[in-house]
Amino acid sequence: MDEILDISQVEGPNLTTRLETLLRAHIRNGVWKENEFIPNELDIADQAQVSRNTVRVAIQRLVSDDLLARVRGKGTYVTAPSPSVSLGIARIRETIHHDQQAPIARVVREEYGVPPSSVAEAFGLEAGETLYYVERARYRLVEDSTPVMYQYTWVLPELGAHISSRELVFGRIANQLRDKCGVETIHVRESIAAVGASKIEARELGVPLGAPLVWIEEQRYDENERLHTLGRFTFPPAIMQLRFEHYNAPTVHTSQPSRTAPDDASDADA
Repeated sequence: MDEILDISQVEGPNLTTRLETLLRAHIRNGVWKENEFIPNELDIADQAQVSRNTVRVAIQRLVSDDLLARVRGKGTYVTAPSPSVSLGIARIRETIHHDQQAPIARVVREEYGVPPSSVAEAFGLEAGETLYYVERARYRLVEDSTPVMYQYTWVLPELGAHISSRELVFGRIANQLRDKCGVETIHVRESIAAVGASKIEARELGVPLGAPLVWIEEQRYDENERLHTLGRFTFPPAIMQLRFEHYNAPTVHTSQPSRTAPDDASDADA
């Protein structure tokens, strides 16, 4: 626990990524053991000679990956490994955008406000800090009366100032950030889960309260590994079906024909 965190020899595009890499190594190599509390943010910042905000963001990335967990009033500890399934480059959100064709949006809510704690932690915000926030209902066609998707999006406030809600009717936030702010998304992290429809989702999507919905979270990072946009999308399961296919390689059994031992050396050499 008292080992100095030296990031000077760690490669990465920025301090946050380098510190994250080092913290991951501490967990992987058993320097920090399962169910053991790690040093607090101030101690890590002092050891690594970085800012507390850098530490907070690096730790939150590990929390998001279920390597660490926070306990209010006590600290952060190393979690026990949990079973997970990697889908590789699934690009679920992009698949929906291109294949399901829901290009029309109605902006339901737009504001600057304090986000939920899980979102604030993902962005590494201090208490009370705000983000640009917009809720949208997405439709396949103008004449459709029921949306096929309900969407929540949080964006860094300095970028949100450039977003036009009028352009969101037929456009995407990612395109506005690219065209107006020069922000390119280099890294995308996606999560998928099943949830019950909330009151607003039930009303907008035309499903019963608590009905099963597919929930996708998409975190978008720029070239500096800065999280700039976090989106959550809910939609009825009928909108998209995930199918996984694999093949088991056949087992090849090889056998050598039995040979009768020669009667003498001359037979063996014949």
